Amino acid sequence: MIDYSLFRLPKTPRGFALSKKKRKKSKLQKAKDNSNSGYWLRKCDTLFGKIYHLYYCSNTCSVAKILSIEVDECKGHIEMAHLIPKENYLWRWDLRNMLDLCSQHHKFSRIISPHSAPIQFSIFLKEHYLVKYDFVKRHRWEAITRKADLPFTFQEKYEDLTKILKELE
Repeated sequence: MIDYSLFRLPKTPRGFALSKKKRKKSKLQKAKDNSNSGYWLRKCDTLFGKIYHLYYCSNTCSVAKILSIEVDECKGHIEMAHLIPKENYLWRWDLRNMLDLCSQHHKFSRIISPHSAPIQFSIFLKEHYLVKYDFVKRHRWEAITRKADLPFTFQEKYEDLTKILKELE
């Protein structure tokens, strides 16, 4: 008769020597597990863009609409411009912080643009979009640019935006 106890695997502190090794998580899975990662930030941006363009975008440049500028002077597609820079995570996904602008008036125009001519743009806001101007004036110094200082995580914000999208549909 064969003594099979001789073939038994030696015991280790974790159990048997041939126990399964734990698989390492992929970078994507690590990003999904971290509720404040760039993965959730990009998902929030994508979902907010979808909400804004489907339900709130007017498909005309706000500058051209107010100043009765010819359509030829507006170049590019309609973009959502952040009045308070999007580096400020607190107001990044707030509809009050958005304005429809063509590419020309958003970044490149030397006459009126939040990037190229900010003083003229703030005067334009004050004269024609007083509610948005007051919002910017009231909240521009409430800057939260560090993820650790936020009162919410990006994953929580994504879930909030998902609820908003479901309510609108």
